[in-house]
Amino acid sequence: MMLLERRYRSVLRMLPATYRAEREEEMVSAFMEVCGDVPDEENPRPRWGEIASVLGLAVRLRLGGAGAGPRFAVWGAAVRLVALLGLAFQSVLGLFGLFALVNLGLGSEGPGVFGAPESGLRLSWILTGVESVLWVTAFVALTRGGVRQAKVAAGVATASVLAELATTADPPRLAWNVAVGLLTVVPTLALFAAYHRDAPALRLAWWQAVAPPAGGVILVGLTRLALVSLADAPWMWRWTDSIGMATLAIALGAGMCLARGGSAPVRLGLAMLAGVTLLARLACLMGPSGDPENVVRISDAAQCVLLAVIVLVLAVSGVRALPSVRHASAAPATFRP
Repeated sequence: MMLLERRYRSVLRMLPATYRAEREEEMVSAFMEVCGDVPDEENPRPRWGEIASVLGLAVRLRLGGAGAGPRFAVWGAAVRLVALLGLAFQSVLGLFGLFALVNLGLGSEGPGVFGAPESGLRLSWILTGVESVLWVTAFVALTRGGVRQAKVAAGVATASVLAELATTADPPRLAWNVAVGLLTVVPTLALFAAYHRDAPALRLAWWQAVAPPAGGVILVGLTRLALVSLADAPWMWRWTDSIGMATLAIALGAGMCLARGGSAPVRLGLAMLAGVTLLARLACLMGPSGDPENVVRISDAAQCVLLAVIVLVLAVSGVRALPSVRHASAAPATFRP
């Protein structure tokens, strides 16, 4: 076997074994035909474009693309659920941020709150408003079948958030920045990975697309009001920030899923979301609590335990519900060497 052929076969190991068993010889022949006879002395290697093509095919196959078995279809549906619920969560925060921005502007006297016209503070407020609009746009576009628009909006919003976090990475905020980065990046990565060209289209009615962000804003508003009335109860603080509210929402979803016998994709998707939220809360534990008596740490620990239990229960039950990997694959996926 020539060196180049051996290297192509190594690259193809990224593909699922069931797919390789059917298509490996055909793909290797196609690659070798394009390259021609190249002696081993020239140390030939697969081109980066070819490696990227195989990598893209591997992601599509493992996340429910055409040609994937039922087991990979379940994983694809689970990751798409992570993207959908993650964008819904970000859109709720975005809408609430817009309302807070408007309320702050109406209640302030003079430009002091938003800073001078060319100041960094003014730029930060502008970016906050733009990011909020982008998150809402991404979620609504995704639920209306506009995957490409959703990816553009979510990608720009994520880049803006990460740039903003990088410029404010002073030690007191570092832990919180890591947590926010996790909650921002993971749904966007799931969106780009699982909503590929072979993924089933998602198209909800307008009221179904708008209802989750609107309901979330009402819930967040009620939570903020409760926080004002319980200002002297520090243990409540962690349950009203974005991670605490995500924890409550995931716990509610997990309870409903278990009570109604939710499917494997729902169980695995919620387990992934709970895992990311757990990492975000653990990151916060490394930063200052803001409470001299550290009472908020009790809430932190309670959330970590709750999320860990959810991850364990849903992941185990979800994996047990997966179809066998030996099921026959569907129609072959398209590949261009």
